[in-house]
Amino acid sequence: MSTSRTTTTTIPQPRASTSARPADPPIPNVPANEDEDSIMREALARVEKVKARKAEEARRQAEEEEAARRAAEELERQKRAAAARRQVAQDARDRAIRAQEEEEEVTEGRKRLAEAATSRSRRGTSTGGTSTLPRRPVVEVAKMKSKGKGKASAQPVGGDPDDGDDDDDDEDREPCE
Repeated sequence: MSTSRTTTTTIPQPRASTSARPADPPIPNVPANEDEDSIMREALARVEKVKARKAEEARRQAEEEEAARRAAEELERQKRAAAARRQVAQDARDRAIRAQEEEEEVTEGRKRLAEAATSRSRRGTSTGGTSTLPRRPVVEVAKMKSKGKGKASAQPVGGDPDDGDDDDDDEDREPCE
């Protein structure tokens, strides 16, 4: 009886660390023949990528802020325009009201003038109603005979000369030819 032997090899498996410190990140496969210059170039390239990404984020944020500012300005402009339109409309309403009031005043003035003219024309036939204007008093001025050096009044022509007698003086006249 022969016996056969088989051997097995076990590969040690990484065990979970019991320490509180996290494991180091795996080191990228870097060939041993790479020099320091290429490592520096790669590091600088990564730094440039990070800077470019941050610059892009800053540019994007600036664009968003600019768009928000423009939107706020546009909204403010629209509000000012709406307020201006409301003010113009209010001014137009005020002008219309003033014009209507002035027209009513003119109409009232014309009406009063017409009533005054009507009452003046009816004054003689009034039945005792009061007029808007006081009545003018009628003043009679007596004629005074002139005293002193005035012209002598002329005798009436063609009548009986006043010679003192009441006789008919037709005979004294000469006939007309």
